[in-house]
Amino acid sequence: MTIKHFFDEEYDKLRQHIITMGTEVEQQLYRAIDAHINYDEQAADCVISYDQAIDKMEIEIDELCVKLFAKLQPIAYDLRFLTSVIKINNDFERIGDQAVSIARHALYLIPRPRLAIDLLPMAALAKEMVHRVVDALVNNNIAFAQEVLMLEERMDKYEVDYMGEIIGVMKEDPKNIKRGISFMFITRCLEKAGDLSTNVAEDIVFYMNAKDIRHMKSGEEKPLKDQERI
Repeated sequence: MTIKHFFDEEYDKLRQHIITMGTEVEQQLYRAIDAHINYDEQAADCVISYDQAIDKMEIEIDELCVKLFAKLQPIAYDLRFLTSVIKINNDFERIGDQAVSIARHALYLIPRPRLAIDLLPMAALAKEMVHRVVDALVNNNIAFAQEVLMLEERMDKYEVDYMGEIIGVMKEDPKNIKRGISFMFITRCLEKAGDLSTNVAEDIVFYMNAKDIRHMKSGEEKPLKDQERI
């Protein structure tokens, strides 16, 4: 077996692992949001109990990346892909952590009277961003990644608007404060899930296009078309 053939096999194995990680984390976020929206205690418990499996996946992917670095000393596209996978892996695990936090706050809120705050639009956007970035990873599609980047400002606006609404509800009645704090944490977790999805999208653009767009200012050109591997 040639080194190139060996790397191709190991590359495909790593690629499948990180796609599986992304898919599982996406499902974790979906279940956590459903737990909150539908007052589903069983779904919340499921998210919390599955977190160890997500952590195990993260470790396995990191170990595989280290082995490939040591064996193959990759360059160009292969090097960009490996370094990006390490960062994507960490961001996926952190999205999983946001799902666990949402589930835990849902468990606190479930037995208590519900506040008149509807987080569904923000939750739907968080789900969309995670779904699109996983789709971008599966298809190696820069245009899909770009779509995620374009949703970031909307997510930030949701966070500001909902925080203001929650504070208003808490001011109306001191009895709302503890539940309001849980809503604040859930809002922050949803924003963070969107932010981490943006990180992943930027890493996909980097390994596909050899262009670092992490700190580009608004209005600067960002790549939309896939380029050949360099």
